[in-house]
Amino acid sequence: MPEEQLDPTIQDSLQEEVTPTPEERDESTASPTLPFDKVEPFEMPEPSESTITEKAAIKFSPKLNIVNGCHAYPAVNEDGQVSEWLKKADATGKACSGSKLGTQVYGRSAWFGRVWAIMYAWYFPDVTPDWEHVIVWTNNPNVTNQVILAVTTSDSTGGYASQVPPDASMIEGKSVKVSYNNNALESTTELGDSQNLILWHQLTADAQEALNDDQSFGGVQVPVNDDYFLLNLGKAWPFK
Repeated sequence: MPEEQLDPTIQDSLQEEVTPTPEERDESTASPTLPFDKVEPFEMPEPSESTITEKAAIKFSPKLNIVNGCHAYPAVNEDGQVSEWLKKADATGKACSGSKLGTQVYGRSAWFGRVWAIMYAWYFPDVTPDWEHVIVWTNNPNVTNQVILAVTTSDSTGGYASQVPPDASMIEGKSVKVSYNNNALESTTELGDSQNLILWHQLTADAQEALNDDQSFGGVQVPVNDDYFLLNLGKAWPFK
């Protein structure tokens, strides 16, 4: 009996189905991490006309002053590749003095109790990677007279310090002024810099998945992620 022959068009079709495209090959071989100075930040989107909370997050976006230690760097790119960190200590701070690709601050907001809380978080790629955050507690994002009721800053031990209400000298317009010093944030009178703000819901699914994984940064918790955001608001609650 003659050997059964496949239709050549079917063979071509099968070949096409199993041969990955160059893009698929790139994705399959892509590293889950990148050097901290190679991570592309998310561009800061324009707020939707109907999204009041996005406008509020931009309005209250803080100014960050670096006293010592690493500058803030993007933690993850749109493909979900996360930042590495310093391999050895650098007392001068020159090894992590700022990304040429741009920096990033990560935001997330929600009603908590009777107030509107906006959390802003930064990633610092030191020998031990560090995430710190500030919470701006406001009255309501949907009123003309939006007021900062309190400001709460974090430190690397999981502790918090609050100003209720914040001192006027520590606010520039609607932006709170914070300093990064010895792996902690603190309110300050020194005016720092703004960073490109990306809100949690504006991140890609891959980026969210990476930030939700505690192992992405060696076990260091990402304060704005799904597991810790509301938990941190509860711990940081500044009102009696």
